[in-house]
Amino acid sequence: MYRYLIVFAGLCLYACSPFTSYSEAVEIGSEDGYRTIYQPELQLKTFTFGDIKVATNPKSFRTLTDQKPAFRDILFYGQARLPDYHYYVLRDTQIPRFDREDYVAKDTVINEQPYVILISRSAPASDRTFILTHVQSME
Repeated sequence: MYRYLIVFAGLCLYACSPFTSYSEAVEIGSEDGYRTIYQPELQLKTFTFGDIKVATNPKSFRTLTDQKPAFRDILFYGQARLPDYHYYVLRDTQIPRFDREDYVAKDTVINEQPYVILISRSAPASDRTFILTHVQSME
């Protein structure tokens, strides 16, 4: 009975993760001086700045911040320190509810898959523009 309880608790924790199952296969690399974030199964590629730290699961998220994730269906989370800002890339069909004073949002479809990008308003305008426009197809 105790074994079943442990298995059930483990399944609940996995099912309750704010990160999508696609996050497990996210690959981080570099190209042309930028950090690249790939998700091969979804054929998604993003470019971001080299100082961005990336989280693809709850454990790595906790190493970056003591806050709880603000959203669900997170493909990955990015965080910069100087200047201090963060952003989320969600695999979602609609923009979730959020405080418009805190985030700028963009929804897009890439390879017939829906995504939402939310970046904190504390990011410099040039960083926001770059991040919002560099989520693209690997094809």
